Amino acid sequence: MKRKIGLLLTALMSSAYGQQLKIETTYKTPVPESENTSVVKVITEDQIEEKHTNFLPEILNQVPEISFSANGGFGQTTSIYLRGFDPKRTLVLIDGIRVNDITGLNGAQFEQFILDNVKQIEIIEGAQSGIWGADASAGVINIITKTPEKGLHAKATAEYGSFNTKKAGASVSYKNDRFYILTSYYLFDTDGFSAAEPKNGSQNYGKRGSEL
Repeated sequence: MKRKIGLLLTALMSSAYGQQLKIETTYKTPVPESENTSVVKVITEDQIEEKHTNFLPEILNQVPEISFSANGGFGQTTSIYLRGFDPKRTLVLIDGIRVNDITGLNGAQFEQFILDNVKQIEIIEGAQSGIWGADASAGVINIITKTPEKGLHAKATAEYGSFNTKKAGASVSYKNDRFYILTSYYLFDTDGFSAAEPKNGSQNYGKRGSEL
């Protein structure tokens, strides 16, 4: 009986170690969290689903070292401040590919990131210029997307809520031992508070906030 219990405990420990969280951003290669030396915060797929958030700024705003400002509601220009630094000092990656807007002042276009296909978000605090360059002086945010399962798969989702809010998405993927391909389309539309000024002659002209 002791031998069986010992084997069972060993198997459980091996399984837990095999599922250990890995960090990809700090060394440009997956490394177990226990071997990582940088200050890292990881938002997992399960945490994203528990929070029921739709856009990247909503989930990042729950990290203590991050704040954001927006010029209106959904889809309006949004700036992320990591450790109080200017937004363009935070490097944003999708699967290791830079997505910072070099022509703008707000870094990446955070307002455009929908979380439906996100597997993990890694937030590296502190200067990472030695690895990623000068635009990573505040830190790095790496968005890691989901990898398709083997074979051909299709998925469709639809949601509806208050203020005539509609969200829909569809994706098709194929994966074999040599490569995979994934294509997806997402739509988010709402009749909530508008960032536009009602035009002269409109029935809402002169109204503000909750009056609209």
